[in-house]
Amino acid sequence: MMRRALRGAALVLLLVLLLPEVAFSEEAVSTEGEKVAANADREKEAAALAAASKQYILLRRDQFEVENSIFYSHYSANQIYLQSFAILDPVFLTLGQFGIQSAKRDIFIYNLAGRYGILENLQLDVNLPYVYRHDLITTTGSGANGVPDTTLDRNSMGDISAGLSYQPISETDSRPGVILTMAYKSATGKSPFKIDPATDVPTGTGYQSIKGGVNLIKSVDPIVVFGGMAYAYNMPLGGLNQTVTSVTGATGTLRSVRPGDTVTLNIGLAYALSYKFALNFQFQQDYTFSSVANGRRVPNTVLNSALLKIGAGWSLSPNMALNISVAAGLTTDSPDFILEIRLPLILF
Repeated sequence: MMRRALRGAALVLLLVLLLPEVAFSEEAVSTEGEKVAANADREKEAAALAAASKQYILLRRDQFEVENSIFYSHYSANQIYLQSFAILDPVFLTLGQFGIQSAKRDIFIYNLAGRYGILENLQLDVNLPYVYRHDLITTTGSGANGVPDTTLDRNSMGDISAGLSYQPISETDSRPGVILTMAYKSATGKSPFKIDPATDVPTGTGYQSIKGGVNLIKSVDPIVVFGGMAYAYNMPLGGLNQTVTSVTGATGTLRSVRPGDTVTLNIGLAYALSYKFALNFQFQQDYTFSSVANGRRVPNTVLNSALLKIGAGWSLSPNMALNISVAAGLTTDSPDFILEIRLPLILF
């Protein structure tokens, strides 16, 4: 009897000692499972955002990424865009009556981008574009009878740009993440204000720009919603001495240009179907205010470009991805369509 009592007491003592251990183990497994699930969600979110745009996800500290990308744009408009900055061909800045020029333009851009994570929430970006442009111009209107079609080609370096992205606020369950951007665009491309527009085409805007913006990111399971606004200050140009000629034969001299500033709005969503494949949809609008030439406002230089973009991203390896997107123009100032292929590679 005594032995049975001792055995019972020992069994009870053993259970008392083991129960906390079992409970702790279950809690640890549960916590570990939550961590794994959270990391998986973050990985899927990162995959979706990376496929959508590099504006919405930053590299970790001391990470370095190189991205090769190709852009193909087709335009059939009188006033067009190149990399979201207005290009105003000098022929449109002449005074007096002139005809309408219908320009069909194909622009190929190879861009080499470098990104470096300075801090966990601070990133440096540099873009080196090389541009090939092909124009087919048909002139109609007053004084344009007998004017032959014109074919123009040029390839050269485009406008180099650099910028910083800073994330002061991280995303939580109740608030979106915030990323602030600041970028500088040079005028290294062939300027439209330093060529003869009858025989040559530009590969850059001809002016420098400073652009600042704010982007918001929020996970709404199972998608990621993102959007932002930006303002580009396009710097004025002086000291020009360019002769421009209308189709009627009237000539004038371009002395100074104040390009209109550009406001950009974008909104979209991304969805990671798996850890390796993601889809995204995005709307972007660029509104450029009217320009001033020789101290006078130039008519018909307000530009409104809107694009609807659909893209997909495929993770080829932990450090490499392939992102493809197609954008369709929604306004007369927009390109007809844009095809974009990006191949980012994290080196370290």
